[in-house]
Amino acid sequence: MRLRRYEELEDHCAYEFAPEHVYRGREHWQPEYRYLPWEEFGPLAQALLQIIPNYNEYGPEKLTLSQWDRAEAQCLGQHPEERAFFASVRQWLDRENRGADTFWILGP
Repeated sequence: MRLRRYEELEDHCAYEFAPEHVYRGREHWQPEYRYLPWEEFGPLAQALLQIIPNYNEYGPEKLTLSQWDRAEAQCLGQHPEERAFFASVRQWLDRENRGADTFWILGP
């Protein structure tokens, strides 16, 4: 998995990672967002479904940082090679999320 900027996407079938202060229910393709192509989402989806049983892969889903931390631990337990991905998400959250304890993942 690799987090991307909008201009790095090859197509628009991607999950959008949206900061809490930017996403208000309709905004897509914003410069503050980061993206994960849908074909790379599988390992993360499995972890999120373990942490959030009713996780909706296709809709907007608000995650707490605590849920994200648990999903990260779950995913890395099965896929330790994804450590760089989670580090990049953490850097993005530290820079863009303005201290909020939630953020959004928008489905493709």
